[in-house]
Amino acid sequence: MRRAIGICAAIFLALGANPASAQAAAPADPKFEGQKAAFLALPEAQRKSIQDSLAWLGLYNGVDDGGFGKRTRDSIVAYQTGIHATVDGVLGPSLVAALTASADKARAAVGFQIVDDANTGMRYGAPLKLLDKRSGLTLARADGKMALTLDEKTGADADLSALYTKLTTPNGSGKVSYKALKAGAFFVVAGVAAGMKFYTRYDLSPDSAKPDARGFTFSYPEARADLDKVTIAIANSFEPFKSAPAPAATMPLAGAAPPPKTTPTPAATGLTKAETLVLASGFGGIALAVGPGKAITTLPASACAHPKIAGKLATYGPETAPPFSLSGDFAPKATAPALAGAPTDEGVVIAFAEIDPTKLVASDARLVTFGADRAVIAPLARGGLGAPIFARDGALLGLVADVNIKSPRVDGALIGAPHVILGGAEIAKLLTGDAATPGEAMSMGDLLKAEANAVLGVSCGP
Repeated sequence: MRRAIGICAAIFLALGANPASAQAAAPADPKFEGQKAAFLALPEAQRKSIQDSLAWLGLYNGVDDGGFGKRTRDSIVAYQTGIHATVDGVLGPSLVAALTASADKARAAVGFQIVDDANTGMRYGAPLKLLDKRSGLTLARADGKMALTLDEKTGADADLSALYTKLTTPNGSGKVSYKALKAGAFFVVAGVAAGMKFYTRYDLSPDSAKPDARGFTFSYPEARADLDKVTIAIANSFEPFKSAPAPAATMPLAGAAPPPKTTPTPAATGLTKAETLVLASGFGGIALAVGPGKAITTLPASACAHPKIAGKLATYGPETAPPFSLSGDFAPKATAPALAGAPTDEGVVIAFAEIDPTKLVASDARLVTFGADRAVIAPLARGGLGAPIFARDGALLGLVADVNIKSPRVDGALIGAPHVILGGAEIAKLLTGDAATPGEAMSMGDLLKAEANAVLGVSCGP
Protein backbone atom coordinates (compact mmCIF):
# COMPACT_ATOMS: atom_id res chain seq x y z
CA MET A 1 0.00 0.00 0.00
CA ARG A 2 2.77 2.43 0.87
CA ARG A 3 4.48 1.89 -2.48
CA ALA A 4 1.20 2.30 -4.38
CA ILE A 5 0.47 5.61 -2.65
CA GLY A 6 3.96 6.84 -3.37
CA ILE A 7 3.66 5.98 -7.04
CA CYS A 8 0.30 7.73 -7.27
CA ALA A 9 1.76 10.87 -5.78
CA ALA A 10 4.60 10.76 -8.27
CA ILE A 11 2.22 10.43 -11.17
CA PHE A 12 0.00 13.30 -10.09
CA LEU A 13 3.02 15.50 -9.76
CA ALA A 14 4.61 14.56 -13.05
CA LEU A 15 1.46 15.48 -14.92
CA GLY A 16 0.37 18.41 -12.82
CA ALA A 17 -2.89 16.62 -11.99
CA ASN A 18 -5.09 16.95 -8.96
CA PRO A 19 -4.83 13.94 -6.60
CA ALA A 20 -8.55 14.15 -5.92
CA SER A 21 -9.25 13.18 -9.54
CA ALA A 22 -7.38 9.86 -9.39
CA GLN A 23 -9.16 6.79 -10.77
CA ALA A 24 -12.52 7.96 -9.47
CA ALA A 25 -15.27 5.43 -9.85
CA ALA A 26 -17.69 6.28 -12.63
CA PRO A 27 -21.37 6.63 -11.74
CA ALA A 28 -22.95 3.21 -11.65
CA ASP A 29 -24.58 2.30 -14.96
CA PRO A 30 -24.99 -1.01 -16.78
CA LYS A 31 -22.55 -0.14 -19.56
CA PHE A 32 -19.80 0.85 -17.14
CA GLU A 33 -20.39 -2.21 -14.99
CA GLY A 34 -20.09 -4.42 -18.07
CA GLN A 35 -16.82 -2.74 -19.04
CA LYS A 36 -15.53 -3.16 -15.52
CA ALA A 37 -16.48 -6.83 -15.39
CA ALA A 38 -14.71 -7.50 -18.71
CA PHE A 39 -11.55 -5.75 -17.53
CA LEU A 40 -11.45 -7.37 -14.08
CA ALA A 41 -11.94 -10.80 -15.67
CA LEU A 42 -8.40 -10.50 -17.07
CA PRO A 43 -5.41 -11.68 -15.00
CA GLU A 44 -4.10 -8.94 -12.72
CA ALA A 45 -0.71 -8.82 -14.45
CA GLN A 46 -2.39 -8.28 -17.82
CA ARG A 47 -4.59 -5.51 -16.40
CA LYS A 48 -1.50 -3.75 -15.10
CA SER A 49 0.24 -4.24 -18.43
CA ILE A 50 -2.70 -2.65 -20.26
CA GLN A 51 -2.60 0.39 -17.97
CA ASP A 52 1.15 0.67 -18.45
CA SER A 53 0.74 0.49 -22.23
CA LEU A 54 -1.98 3.16 -22.18
CA ALA A 55 0.34 5.37 -20.13
CA TRP A 56 3.08 4.98 -22.73
CA LEU A 57 0.67 6.27 -25.35
CA GLY A 58 -0.09 9.31 -23.19
CA LEU A 59 -3.67 8.18 -22.57
CA TYR A 60 -3.49 7.10 -18.92
CA ASN A 61 -1.95 9.11 -16.12
CA GLY A 62 -2.55 6.84 -13.16
CA VAL A 63 -0.80 4.04 -11.36
CA ASP A 64 -0.75 0.59 -12.94
CA ASP A 65 -2.64 -1.10 -10.11
CA GLY A 66 -4.94 -3.29 -12.20
CA GLY A 67 -8.05 -1.54 -10.91
CA PHE A 68 -10.86 -0.19 -13.05
CA GLY A 69 -12.36 3.25 -12.70
CA LYS A 70 -13.29 6.21 -14.85
CA ARG A 71 -9.64 6.99 -15.60
CA THR A 72 -8.94 3.51 -16.98
CA ARG A 73 -12.25 3.33 -18.85
CA ASP A 74 -11.75 6.74 -20.47
CA SER A 75 -8.21 5.78 -21.49
CA ILE A 76 -9.46 2.61 -23.21
CA VAL A 77 -12.18 4.59 -24.99
CA ALA A 78 -9.62 7.19 -26.10
CA TYR A 79 -7.40 4.44 -27.49
CA GLN A 80 -10.24 2.82 -29.41
CA THR A 81 -11.30 6.21 -30.77
CA GLY A 82 -7.75 7.00 -31.87
CA ILE A 83 -7.34 3.82 -33.90
CA HIS A 84 -10.88 3.95 -35.32
CA ALA A 85 -11.90 0.70 -33.62
CA THR A 86 -15.34 -0.06 -32.19
CA VAL A 87 -15.65 2.23 -29.19
CA ASP A 88 -17.12 0.02 -26.47
CA GLY A 89 -14.62 0.39 -23.62
CA VAL A 90 -13.61 -3.28 -23.84
CA LEU A 91 -10.25 -4.52 -25.15
CA GLY A 92 -10.32 -7.87 -26.94
CA PRO A 93 -7.17 -9.95 -27.66
CA SER A 94 -6.40 -8.27 -30.99
CA LEU A 95 -6.68 -4.77 -29.52
CA VAL A 96 -4.55 -5.74 -26.52
CA ALA A 97 -1.91 -7.05 -28.92
CA ALA A 98 -2.00 -3.85 -31.00
CA LEU A 99 -1.88 -1.70 -27.86
CA THR A 100 1.10 -3.65 -26.54
CA ALA A 101 2.96 -3.25 -29.83
CA SER A 102 2.35 0.51 -29.90
CA ALA A 103 3.55 0.85 -26.32
CA ASP A 104 6.64 -1.23 -27.11
CA LYS A 105 7.48 1.23 -29.88
CA ALA A 106 7.12 4.15 -27.47
CA ARG A 107 9.42 2.44 -24.97
CA ALA A 108 11.91 1.60 -27.70
CA ALA A 109 11.94 5.22 -28.90
CA VAL A 110 13.50 6.31 -25.59
CA GLY A 111 15.29 3.03 -24.88
CA PHE A 112 13.35 2.40 -21.69
CA GLN A 113 14.90 -0.52 -19.83
CA ILE A 114 14.54 -2.00 -16.35
CA VAL A 115 17.85 -1.66 -14.56
CA ASP A 116 19.18 -3.47 -11.50
CA ASP A 117 21.81 -1.29 -9.86
CA ALA A 118 24.45 -3.50 -8.27
CA ASN A 119 25.80 -0.64 -6.16
CA THR A 120 22.56 0.21 -4.34
CA GLY A 121 20.28 -2.79 -4.84
CA MET A 122 17.62 -0.58 -6.40
CA ARG A 123 15.58 -1.54 -9.43
CA TYR A 124 14.24 1.17 -11.69
CA GLY A 125 13.34 1.98 -15.27
CA ALA A 126 15.40 4.43 -17.29
CA PRO A 127 15.20 5.96 -20.81
CA LEU A 128 18.73 4.91 -21.78
CA LYS A 129 18.59 6.40 -25.28
CA LEU A 130 18.02 9.82 -23.73
CA LEU A 131 20.51 9.40 -20.86
CA ASP A 132 23.75 8.53 -22.61
CA LYS A 133 26.27 9.52 -19.95
CA ARG A 134 26.91 8.01 -16.53
CA SER A 135 28.78 9.47 -13.61
CA GLY A 136 28.52 7.64 -10.29
CA LEU A 137 24.81 7.17 -9.57
CA THR A 138 23.67 9.71 -12.16
CA LEU A 139 22.51 8.99 -15.70
CA ALA A 140 22.38 12.14 -17.79
CA ARG A 141 22.28 13.60 -21.26
CA ALA A 142 25.62 14.79 -22.54
CA ASP A 143 24.21 18.34 -22.83
CA GLY A 144 23.12 18.32 -19.18
CA LYS A 145 19.44 18.95 -19.99
CA MET A 146 18.10 15.74 -18.50
CA ALA A 147 19.18 13.51 -15.62
CA LEU A 148 18.11 10.60 -13.46
CA THR A 149 19.99 10.48 -10.17
CA LEU A 150 19.84 7.69 -7.61
CA ASP A 151 20.60 8.36 -3.97
CA GLU A 152 20.94 6.43 -0.75
CA LYS A 153 21.04 7.81 2.77
CA THR A 154 22.05 5.65 5.73
CA GLY A 155 22.21 6.01 9.48
CA ALA A 156 21.40 9.48 10.81
CA ASP A 157 21.18 10.85 7.26
CA ALA A 158 18.21 8.56 6.54
CA ASP A 159 15.80 11.04 8.13
CA LEU A 160 12.81 11.43 5.82
CA SER A 161 11.37 14.41 7.67
CA ALA A 162 14.65 16.32 7.49
CA LEU A 163 15.11 15.51 3.79
CA TYR A 164 11.53 16.49 3.07
CA THR A 165 11.86 19.80 4.92
CA LYS A 166 15.05 20.62 3.05
CA LEU A 167 13.53 19.92 -0.36
CA THR A 168 10.29 21.81 0.30
CA THR A 169 11.75 24.93 1.94
CA PRO A 170 11.48 27.89 -0.48
CA ASN A 171 14.89 29.09 -1.65
CA GLY A 172 13.98 31.45 -4.44
CA SER A 173 15.34 29.25 -7.23
CA GLY A 174 12.28 27.14 -7.92
CA LYS A 175 8.66 26.35 -7.19
CA VAL A 176 7.30 23.23 -5.53
CA SER A 177 4.03 22.27 -7.23
CA TYR A 178 3.32 19.10 -5.30
CA LYS A 179 4.54 17.53 -2.07
CA ALA A 180 3.44 14.60 0.06
CA LEU A 181 4.94 12.96 3.14
CA LYS A 182 3.94 9.84 5.01
CA ALA A 183 6.04 9.82 8.16
CA GLY A 184 8.25 6.77 8.47
CA ALA A 185 7.37 5.58 4.97
CA PHE A 186 8.02 7.84 1.95
CA PHE A 187 7.79 11.32 0.49
CA VAL A 188 7.40 12.84 -2.96
CA VAL A 189 8.34 16.38 -3.98
CA ALA A 190 8.07 17.85 -7.46
CA GLY A 191 8.04 21.18 -9.18
CA VAL A 192 9.94 23.44 -11.55
CA ALA A 193 13.33 25.12 -11.15
CA ALA A 194 15.25 27.11 -13.77
CA GLY A 195 12.98 25.86 -16.55
CA MET A 196 13.39 22.22 -15.53
CA LYS A 197 10.73 19.93 -14.12
CA PHE A 198 11.91 17.77 -11.28
CA TYR A 199 10.42 14.80 -9.51
CA THR A 200 11.99 13.40 -6.34
CA ARG A 201 10.99 10.41 -4.30
CA TYR A 202 12.52 8.74 -1.24
CA ASP A 203 11.40 5.54 0.52
CA LEU A 204 12.46 4.39 3.97
CA SER A 205 13.63 0.81 4.44
CA PRO A 206 11.07 -1.47 6.11
CA ASP A 207 13.89 -2.72 8.34
CA SER A 208 13.82 -0.21 11.20
CA ALA A 209 16.98 -1.73 12.69
CA LYS A 210 18.99 -0.50 9.70
CA PRO A 211 17.96 3.08 8.79
CA ASP A 212 18.20 3.37 5.02
CA ALA A 213 16.46 5.84 2.68
CA ARG A 214 16.66 5.31 -1.06
CA GLY A 215 15.31 7.51 -3.79
CA PHE A 216 15.77 9.17 -7.14
CA THR A 217 15.29 12.49 -8.90
CA PHE A 218 14.30 12.79 -12.55
CA SER A 219 14.69 16.22 -14.13
CA TYR A 220 13.91 17.37 -17.66
CA PRO A 221 12.99 20.58 -19.55
CA GLU A 222 9.63 22.05 -18.57
CA ALA A 223 8.70 22.29 -22.26
CA ARG A 224 9.07 18.52 -22.76
CA ALA A 225 5.55 17.47 -21.82
CA ASP A 226 6.14 14.29 -23.82
CA LEU A 227 8.45 13.13 -21.02
CA ASP A 228 5.68 13.14 -18.43
CA LYS A 229 4.85 9.58 -19.50
CA VAL A 230 8.48 8.61 -18.88
CA THR A 231 8.15 10.01 -15.37
CA ILE A 232 5.11 7.79 -14.84
CA ALA A 233 7.04 4.76 -16.09
CA ILE A 234 10.01 5.48 -13.83
CA ALA A 235 7.71 5.92 -10.82
CA ASN A 236 5.81 2.72 -11.53
CA SER A 237 8.99 0.70 -12.00
CA PHE A 238 10.90 1.96 -8.96
CA GLU A 239 11.71 -0.70 -6.35
CA PRO A 240 14.08 0.79 -3.77
CA PHE A 241 14.23 -2.41 -1.74
CA LYS A 242 13.48 -5.19 -4.17
CA SER A 243 12.65 -8.44 -2.47
CA ALA A 244 13.27 -10.89 -5.31
CA PRO A 245 16.10 -11.57 -7.78
CA ALA A 246 15.89 -9.77 -11.08
CA PRO A 247 14.10 -11.69 -13.86
CA ALA A 248 16.22 -12.81 -16.78
CA ALA A 249 14.80 -10.07 -19.02
CA THR A 250 16.20 -7.23 -16.92
CA MET A 251 19.45 -5.58 -17.90
CA PRO A 252 22.32 -4.87 -15.47
CA LEU A 253 23.66 -1.39 -16.03
CA ALA A 254 27.28 -1.20 -17.13
CA GLY A 255 28.61 2.29 -17.70
CA ALA A 256 26.82 3.98 -20.56
CA ALA A 257 26.27 0.79 -22.53
CA PRO A 258 23.34 1.04 -24.98
CA PRO A 259 20.22 -1.03 -24.32
CA PRO A 260 20.17 -4.47 -25.92
CA LYS A 261 18.41 -4.87 -29.24
CA THR A 262 14.91 -6.22 -28.65
CA THR A 263 13.40 -6.01 -32.13
CA PRO A 264 13.13 -9.21 -34.15
CA THR A 265 16.11 -10.15 -36.29
CA PRO A 266 15.31 -9.82 -40.03
CA ALA A 267 14.50 -13.20 -41.50
CA ALA A 268 17.44 -13.17 -43.91
CA THR A 269 19.90 -13.35 -41.00
CA GLY A 270 18.49 -16.65 -39.75
CA LEU A 271 18.02 -17.59 -36.11
CA THR A 272 19.48 -16.10 -32.98
CA LYS A 273 21.77 -18.20 -30.83
CA ALA A 274 19.06 -18.63 -28.21
CA GLU A 275 16.59 -19.95 -30.79
CA THR A 276 19.16 -22.31 -32.26
CA LEU A 277 19.73 -23.82 -28.82
CA VAL A 278 16.00 -24.33 -28.37
CA LEU A 279 15.64 -25.88 -31.79
CA ALA A 280 18.57 -28.22 -31.23
CA SER A 281 16.73 -29.69 -28.26
CA GLY A 282 13.89 -31.10 -30.35
CA PHE A 283 10.81 -29.32 -31.67
CA GLY A 284 11.98 -26.93 -34.34
CA GLY A 285 9.11 -25.14 -35.95
CA ILE A 286 6.26 -25.40 -38.40
CA ALA A 287 5.91 -26.32 -42.07
CA LEU A 288 2.83 -25.75 -44.21
CA ALA A 289 1.81 -28.52 -46.59
CA VAL A 290 1.35 -27.13 -50.12
CA GLY A 291 0.91 -30.35 -52.10
CA PRO A 292 1.40 -34.13 -51.91
CA GLY A 293 4.61 -34.72 -49.95
CA LYS A 294 5.61 -31.06 -50.19
CA ALA A 295 5.72 -28.31 -47.59
CA ILE A 296 7.26 -24.88 -47.08
CA THR A 297 8.83 -23.40 -43.96
CA THR A 298 11.04 -20.57 -42.74
CA LEU A 299 13.04 -22.93 -40.49
CA PRO A 300 16.51 -23.16 -42.12
CA ALA A 301 18.40 -26.41 -42.55
CA SER A 302 21.35 -24.92 -40.66
CA ALA A 303 19.22 -24.85 -37.50
CA CYS A 304 17.46 -28.18 -37.97
CA ALA A 305 19.56 -31.27 -38.52
CA HIS A 306 17.69 -34.33 -39.82
CA PRO A 307 14.23 -32.76 -39.93
CA LYS A 308 11.26 -35.05 -39.31
CA ILE A 309 7.58 -34.52 -39.97
CA ALA A 310 5.12 -36.93 -38.36
CA GLY A 311 8.12 -39.03 -37.33
CA LYS A 312 9.37 -39.43 -40.91
CA LEU A 313 12.54 -37.92 -42.32
CA ALA A 314 12.07 -34.93 -44.60
CA THR A 315 14.48 -33.42 -47.11
CA TYR A 316 15.25 -29.74 -47.62
CA GLY A 317 15.20 -28.28 -51.12
CA PRO A 318 17.99 -26.22 -52.71
CA GLU A 319 16.85 -22.81 -51.43
CA THR A 320 19.48 -20.68 -49.66
CA ALA A 321 17.09 -18.04 -48.31
CA PRO A 322 13.62 -18.40 -46.81
CA PRO A 323 11.12 -19.71 -47.53
CA PHE A 324 12.50 -23.23 -47.81
CA SER A 325 10.89 -26.33 -49.31
CA LEU A 326 10.64 -29.69 -47.57
CA SER A 327 9.69 -32.97 -49.21
CA GLY A 328 8.87 -36.37 -47.78
CA ASP A 329 6.18 -38.91 -47.02
CA PHE A 330 3.79 -36.74 -45.02
CA ALA A 331 0.33 -35.17 -45.01
CA PRO A 332 -0.81 -35.33 -48.62
CA LYS A 333 -2.52 -32.18 -49.78
CA ALA A 334 -4.04 -31.89 -53.21
CA THR A 335 -3.65 -28.15 -53.74
CA ALA A 336 -1.51 -25.27 -52.63
CA PRO A 337 -3.18 -22.55 -50.54
CA ALA A 338 -4.55 -19.48 -52.24
CA LEU A 339 -2.45 -16.38 -51.67
CA ALA A 340 -4.24 -13.28 -50.41
CA GLY A 341 -4.79 -10.65 -53.06
CA ALA A 342 -5.66 -7.40 -51.28
CA PRO A 343 -3.59 -6.36 -48.23
CA THR A 344 -5.27 -6.80 -44.86
CA ASP A 345 -4.41 -5.87 -41.29
CA GLU A 346 -6.28 -8.72 -39.60
CA GLY A 347 -5.81 -12.47 -39.78
CA VAL A 348 -5.47 -15.72 -37.86
CA VAL A 349 -2.17 -17.41 -37.01
CA ILE A 350 -2.11 -21.18 -36.47
CA ALA A 351 0.68 -22.67 -34.36
CA PHE A 352 1.30 -25.36 -31.77
CA ALA A 353 0.45 -24.72 -28.14
CA GLU A 354 3.53 -23.94 -26.07
CA ILE A 355 2.42 -26.26 -23.26
CA ASP A 356 1.44 -29.05 -25.66
CA PRO A 357 3.39 -29.16 -28.96
CA THR A 358 0.99 -31.77 -30.29
CA LYS A 359 -2.01 -29.44 -30.13
CA LEU A 360 -2.74 -26.73 -32.70
CA VAL A 361 -4.20 -23.42 -31.58
CA ALA A 362 -5.48 -20.44 -33.57
CA SER A 363 -5.01 -16.85 -32.40
CA ASP A 364 -6.11 -13.44 -33.62
CA ALA A 365 -3.29 -11.79 -35.52
CA ARG A 366 -2.71 -8.18 -36.51
CA LEU A 367 -0.37 -7.39 -39.41
CA VAL A 368 1.72 -4.26 -39.07
CA THR A 369 4.73 -2.55 -40.62
CA PHE A 370 7.70 -3.14 -38.32
CA GLY A 371 10.68 -1.05 -39.43
CA ALA A 372 11.50 -2.22 -42.94
CA ASP A 373 9.66 -5.49 -42.45
CA ARG A 374 6.12 -6.76 -42.30
CA ALA A 375 5.22 -8.32 -38.96
CA VAL A 376 2.39 -10.13 -37.23
CA ILE A 377 1.39 -9.35 -33.66
CA ALA A 378 0.46 -12.66 -32.05
CA PRO A 379 1.27 -14.80 -28.99
CA LEU A 380 3.96 -17.12 -30.37
CA ALA A 381 6.59 -19.22 -28.61
CA ARG A 382 9.99 -20.01 -30.09
CA GLY A 383 8.59 -23.10 -31.82
CA GLY A 384 6.26 -20.85 -33.81
CA LEU A 385 8.80 -20.29 -36.56
CA GLY A 386 7.07 -21.00 -39.87
CA ALA A 387 3.54 -20.62 -38.49
CA PRO A 388 1.09 -19.64 -41.26
CA ILE A 389 -1.12 -16.57 -41.10
CA PHE A 390 -4.44 -16.84 -42.91
CA ALA A 391 -7.15 -14.41 -43.86
CA ARG A 392 -10.61 -15.45 -42.70
CA ASP A 393 -11.44 -16.78 -46.18
CA GLY A 394 -8.53 -19.22 -46.01
CA ALA A 395 -6.10 -17.25 -48.20
CA LEU A 396 -2.49 -17.38 -47.03
CA LEU A 397 -1.12 -14.03 -45.81
CA GLY A 398 2.38 -15.17 -44.88
CA LEU A 399 4.65 -17.32 -42.72
CA VAL A 400 6.33 -16.30 -39.47
CA ALA A 401 9.95 -15.78 -40.44
CA ASP A 402 11.52 -14.75 -37.13
CA VAL A 403 10.13 -15.28 -33.64
CA ASN A 404 10.70 -12.50 -31.14
CA ILE A 405 12.25 -14.47 -28.26
CA LYS A 406 11.52 -11.59 -25.86
CA SER A 407 7.77 -11.96 -26.27
CA PRO A 408 6.07 -10.62 -23.13
CA ARG A 409 4.24 -12.88 -20.71
CA VAL A 410 1.39 -12.34 -18.30
CA ASP A 411 1.16 -14.86 -15.46
CA GLY A 412 3.46 -17.08 -17.50
CA ALA A 413 1.26 -16.97 -20.60
CA LEU A 414 2.45 -15.43 -23.85
CA ILE A 415 0.76 -12.27 -25.05
CA GLY A 416 0.99 -10.57 -28.42
CA ALA A 417 4.36 -9.41 -29.72
CA PRO A 418 5.63 -8.48 -33.20
CA HIS A 419 7.18 -11.30 -35.25
CA VAL A 420 8.64 -10.68 -38.73
CA ILE A 421 6.85 -12.53 -41.56
CA LEU A 422 7.39 -13.43 -45.20
CA GLY A 423 4.51 -12.47 -47.46
CA GLY A 424 2.99 -13.76 -50.66
CA ALA A 425 5.69 -12.55 -53.05
CA GLU A 426 8.38 -14.69 -51.41
CA ILE A 427 6.11 -17.68 -50.93
CA ALA A 428 4.64 -17.69 -54.44
CA LYS A 429 7.92 -18.87 -56.02
CA LEU A 430 7.65 -22.21 -54.18
CA LEU A 431 4.01 -22.88 -55.03
CA THR A 432 3.35 -24.95 -58.13
CA GLY A 433 0.31 -26.69 -59.50
CA ASP A 434 -3.30 -25.98 -58.65
CA ALA A 435 -4.16 -23.52 -55.92
CA ALA A 436 -7.22 -23.51 -53.70
CA THR A 437 -9.90 -20.89 -54.21
CA PRO A 438 -10.71 -18.56 -51.30
CA GLY A 439 -14.14 -19.19 -49.84
CA GLU A 440 -16.52 -17.42 -47.51
CA ALA A 441 -15.25 -15.84 -44.32
CA MET A 442 -14.91 -18.43 -41.55
CA SER A 443 -14.83 -18.35 -37.78
CA MET A 444 -11.47 -18.91 -36.15
CA GLY A 445 -12.53 -22.41 -35.12
CA ASP A 446 -13.68 -23.37 -38.62
CA LEU A 447 -10.48 -22.00 -40.12
CA LEU A 448 -8.44 -24.06 -37.68
CA LYS A 449 -10.37 -27.21 -38.67
CA ALA A 450 -9.94 -26.47 -42.38
CA GLU A 451 -6.16 -26.05 -42.14
CA ALA A 452 -5.28 -28.46 -39.32
CA ASN A 453 -4.02 -31.21 -41.64
CA ALA A 454 -1.78 -28.76 -43.49
CA VAL A 455 0.03 -27.27 -40.46
CA LEU A 456 2.85 -29.67 -39.64
CA GLY A 457 5.31 -29.82 -36.76
CA VAL A 458 8.97 -30.14 -37.69
CA SER A 459 11.27 -31.85 -35.18
CA CYS A 460 15.04 -31.61 -35.33
CA GLY A 461 17.48 -34.18 -34.08
CA PRO A 462 20.96 -35.63 -34.39
